[in-house]
Amino acid sequence: MEKNKTQKAKELNRIRGRIKAKLTSVKKFVENTSTVEEENKFILSCRQKLAIVEEIKQELEILFKDYLEIDEDETLSQKCDQEILDIEEERNELEVSLKCLLSNYNVKENVMHNINDQNSNLNAYINHIELKTKLPEIPLPLFYGKMEEFSNFKNQFMCLINDNIELTNDQKLFYLKAALRGEAKFIETSDDTFESLFAALEERFENKRAVVDIHIRNMLKLEKLNFESAKGLRNITDTINKSLRGLKSLNLESNDLTNAILVNIILERLDKESRKAYEMSIQSKQILSLTELLQFLESRAMVLDQLGKYPTSNKFHKEFQGAINKPKNFLLNANKLRNAKPCILCKFEHPLQRCSEFLKLSVTKRIELLEKYNICKNCLKLHKPPCKSTFRCRSCQKSGHNSLIHLDPKSTRLAEVTPPDAGEQLYVNNEPSGSSRFPQKLTPEAESALASNSKLSSNLLCTAQLFIEDAFGQKIKIKALLDSGSSVNIITADLANSLDLKREKVNASISGINGGEFFVKNKLTTTIFNEDNDFSRTVSFLIMPKITHLTPSKEIDISKVNFPSEIKLADETFHIPSKINALLGCDNFGRHFQRREKSNSKFQAARKPEDTMEVTIKVEQTFSSFSKRNLVNKSLIFPLTQSLPK
Repeated sequence: MEKNKTQKAKELNRIRGRIKAKLTSVKKFVENTSTVEEENKFILSCRQKLAIVEEIKQELEILFKDYLEIDEDETLSQKCDQEILDIEEERNELEVSLKCLLSNYNVKENVMHNINDQNSNLNAYINHIELKTKLPEIPLPLFYGKMEEFSNFKNQFMCLINDNIELTNDQKLFYLKAALRGEAKFIETSDDTFESLFAALEERFENKRAVVDIHIRNMLKLEKLNFESAKGLRNITDTINKSLRGLKSLNLESNDLTNAILVNIILERLDKESRKAYEMSIQSKQILSLTELLQFLESRAMVLDQLGKYPTSNKFHKEFQGAINKPKNFLLNANKLRNAKPCILCKFEHPLQRCSEFLKLSVTKRIELLEKYNICKNCLKLHKPPCKSTFRCRSCQKSGHNSLIHLDPKSTRLAEVTPPDAGEQLYVNNEPSGSSRFPQKLTPEAESALASNSKLSSNLLCTAQLFIEDAFGQKIKIKALLDSGSSVNIITADLANSLDLKREKVNASISGINGGEFFVKNKLTTTIFNEDNDFSRTVSFLIMPKITHLTPSKEIDISKVNFPSEIKLADETFHIPSKINALLGCDNFGRHFQRREKSNSKFQAARKPEDTMEVTIKVEQTFSSFSKRNLVNKSLIFPLTQSLPK
């Protein structure tokens, strides 16, 4: 038995010697590559030597297993293992050298390793080395938490990362976390592993029904084009193609019926010129094709792009394009000053000229205070000189100082300025030259700016209670302000968050009185309904933090007012201070309510001029300075909800 083991060891040693001899031959070839002149001969020799090196790797695996079957002493066993490891290391170096030599000749080599994983603990893989052309790296797919994009992200990530057998699970977990953005980035799991995190993503975002709803909603809520635009036409085609592709990935194929429905939806969203051009291009009376319509829109977008490259001398076209590139809406709204800096005296957020503490000081003390804090004596604001204000002192009509720090040369008495009462604003800014020298006072802060005069007034604003649809199709009851002086529709940020609707990025500015601007970054589109649910309209709202304060500012006693029984108020709580959730501009103001004459004798009598005046007088006696026009026009303050257009 001992003799057989000795004989087996000698045979294995001879095999090891032959392997070393092969490696020595390959090594000499690598060292003498400079003597090779013919390129083809050299390439073939390199390939042959590379094949020998691959065979040696398999022979070493078999040799190592055979050595393990022989029971030798520990010293000889360690020596044998070390020699095999040295041979393996030399083999690896020669393999790398041969591949580098082939790369110098732009040779594409497919190196295949096919070793049994269970027997040798080595993974079977195929590594394709592209040495002729170096391609750019494939970027990692990103996922921002949108449910409709998860399927595409999953397919790409599985192909690039998950199916790569060279990566460990820890490396895959690192790549997965690096690919997550937005809401998806904050998903937590109980186990910090790749499998658990990917399973959590599938649980959260792999919702087939919700994805189908999103794609269908995107097609149904295409934005209507008010003018011909290449960008708008491409937005329609891209949205339709993207949604159809997403539905197709969920095994939902389109048919003739769905195509006909989509064609009609698209035509309703086109501008007049594009719709006219498409109708003129139709040559038959057959059912319209969705594919042909999308091709027509793409062709028209290319034409509009080409026409847009040439300048135009049309003044109206330039002004119209300028208004499109920078949307600027006009909204009459006299809200409180926003982003006001704290007062240097009382630390409240209001201008210095409105500070009661400042107005109590003498003129001399006021001047000393301005000099101490380096505040401009003309506009009473902190800025770098020179002052750009064109106003002059109301007392002496001279520039360079404010009316509040005017010193009478004949006397050192205080300027006669009375601190404003609560809810009252004082015109303390200087007036332009030629203006009246009579003291003027601002009206109390109005919830929506109206034509004002020197008389204090409190106008009751038009409000209505309506329903608005959220992301889940549920209807929420809100209170809206009806402002015929506004060209935009506005919704508060709190209500927008509760609706959970998709927001669109915009770059718009809303202008108010005295040139004040408020910049808006987002908008949303939803549907509003009346109380009877027989009227609905899709409206786009700009999102702002706040629209106004409670409206009205205080509760109004309407116990002495008799409303005609034929009239149903759009807002039955108009007299109770309430929070305003939205504002409907002039575009929707006249559409929501229409007058409808009644034949009822009582109603006709109430519309007589003399009866209207009697009602107005009673209201003014009850509500103090309640505006007369509030009850004259029932379609403004008391709109009929049952007369909404259908």
